[in-house]
Amino acid sequence: MPNHELPSSTHVAVEPAPENLDASHFYVAYVFDRAETRKQDITTLIREARWLDYPVRYWWLSAAVDLQGSPDRLIVCVHHPSTDVNAAMDLGDALYENSVTWDDLEAAAVKEYRDFGQPVETSGSILKPGGTALFPLPGIDQASQKQREIGPETTEYEQEDTTSDVRSLVPRPVITLEKESDTEFLVYYSLSGLALVRATGEGEASDRVFASVHSLVGKMGTRGLTAMEANQVGLSDAVVEIDSIEPFEPSEDESGTPE
Repeated sequence: MPNHELPSSTHVAVEPAPENLDASHFYVAYVFDRAETRKQDITTLIREARWLDYPVRYWWLSAAVDLQGSPDRLIVCVHHPSTDVNAAMDLGDALYENSVTWDDLEAAAVKEYRDFGQPVETSGSILKPGGTALFPLPGIDQASQKQREIGPETTEYEQEDTTSDVRSLVPRPVITLEKESDTEFLVYYSLSGLALVRATGEGEASDRVFASVHSLVGKMGTRGLTAMEANQVGLSDAVVEIDSIEPFEPSEDESGTPE
């Protein structure tokens, strides 16, 4: 009988599942000016998004439009593979806890996410339009780091931004600082207004305003918003009416103790 040689398991590679680029999903674009000075914010954004298993891609504005001499902007786009209106709330909470800030927040179209976006796992993998690292590793020249990012001989020992990689393996502690005299209230409010946005159609215009308002509301914890956070989302005109306020009294199931 002929001998049949089984393939060696060392040559079997498992390809990651392809990203489902559904037009109905949420693609939230965080825009950064002077990106080279925003390492902490960008690193944390990518780390927290990947912690929640959300795909992340980045591109430079110059790849999509003619800047006509204006400074370039970095776009870090998080893909929330869901049609749920609360899809981005968990990431918004994590960014709020870590005091992450950005310069603009927009709803990206799946076409620009697909056509311009480069998949990214850590901030150290981001390259400038010229091909050099946005955040160079200490003691490594730009040419070497560029080769490490795009070359075929990258090894597991050459992973950049190891501090972020290690932090991503450690569960994030939840720290809540509350004064004993604080009382929680349920505040019922109504929000209405209008916003002037640039978009290719009504659907995109709706998505952009929704993402902006959704992000602002999602960042509001029991301490409210700082002025910096509130300024991150600008509305042309908005009216907020407080309908009613009542003390929040957790039920027995929520508090764990009888009332």
